[in-house]
Amino acid sequence: MVMGHLPSAIYSLDIETTPFDDSLKLIECCKPFLIGIKEYRVEPDGLVARDYRCWTDGKVDEAERFLSRVRSPIIGFNLFGFDYVVLRQQFDLESVIPRSIDLLHLLRTWTGGFKGLKLNTLAKHLLGQTKSIEKADSVSEMWTRGERAAVLAYNERDCDLAAGLWHFLATRREATINSQELKMSVNVDDARHRLLIGAEPTFTLRSWLNEFYEEQEQSVRLDEHQGSEHNPFDLAREFDLFRCRRTDRSFFARIRWTDGVPSMEDSGPFTCPACGETAGFANYVFSVGPLGLEIDAAQKNRLELWSLVSQSVEPWDFRGILGDHFDCSMFPRPGSEVLWTGSEEDTLFDEWVKATVSAHPLLLRFAPRHQKTVAFVEKRTLREFLRASRLTGEWM
Repeated sequence: MVMGHLPSAIYSLDIETTPFDDSLKLIECCKPFLIGIKEYRVEPDGLVARDYRCWTDGKVDEAERFLSRVRSPIIGFNLFGFDYVVLRQQFDLESVIPRSIDLLHLLRTWTGGFKGLKLNTLAKHLLGQTKSIEKADSVSEMWTRGERAAVLAYNERDCDLAAGLWHFLATRREATINSQELKMSVNVDDARHRLLIGAEPTFTLRSWLNEFYEEQEQSVRLDEHQGSEHNPFDLAREFDLFRCRRTDRSFFARIRWTDGVPSMEDSGPFTCPACGETAGFANYVFSVGPLGLEIDAAQKNRLELWSLVSQSVEPWDFRGILGDHFDCSMFPRPGSEVLWTGSEEDTLFDEWVKATVSAHPLLLRFAPRHQKTVAFVEKRTLREFLRASRLTGEWM
């Protein structure tokens, strides 16, 4: 396993993902479409490249099985801060984390900074090599366009650069860069060298979670019937059943404040989603369900589910409020609230469920059941949510 002070073999890991799909740029929302792993034999005169393996489009489980069998160190650049954050949702990382060497994490720890520490910059100045594609943002688009050979070459090249950078630091035991892009000077003493060659783990799974995640207690649903397509209580929790008097068309929807913030000053046209006509002026807008408006075969199941709780739902008539336009069946909400938000309303909803089940025991199988559990939420995700909530004035 060990040749001198170096391991006899290493594996370099790099993933390619879909771009961020929201304004918060949450890493956990990225999806891997390519996982590349390349093996290298460590010889006295350098690295000898061996097999490059890749798994694409939904074959994450095969990559997981392969990594679970690997016993040599796993090298990467930003493994702990990106690759494993993405893969954690589908990977069992317990045996992988202790064998992983994240060059970005080590260099950031040793230099006390992050600015300029990019794989391409480090490889250019220390190895005289660069990435095969300058803009990583374009890789996902290239993959979608069918330019897969170029993306695979890009991924393998990144594996090569990370492995080369590792070998440079492990054998030279120092690195100095003095350029406009990056100013860095690193000495790899014995303690650092042990981390670099994998003689000591940087993290265990638990310590990695503690470093990058925050432990929170969460409630997990245990019941079989979940979601507005399968559970009448979930349907009532998410939507109300409306009927347009003018067209006699029914639709599931929610009423929401026009600007997202409760205010009696923000009034505008209240338009019926079924017929498109303005029914009056109000502080609310309709938010229709994900299946649209039509009560057809696609929504037949919802109507059947709704009928199960309709006896316990309080009808609400819009006449006198918005003219003779709508009627509605909605389950009771506290006072004049139109949204269930916050612990108080959740408690009232739970009480409504219990009362409904008590009156109709056949609905017991649909009653939501929960179990308290511990979950780990990435710290950057929490910071972004807090930042967004401060900017918008509401909790995400």
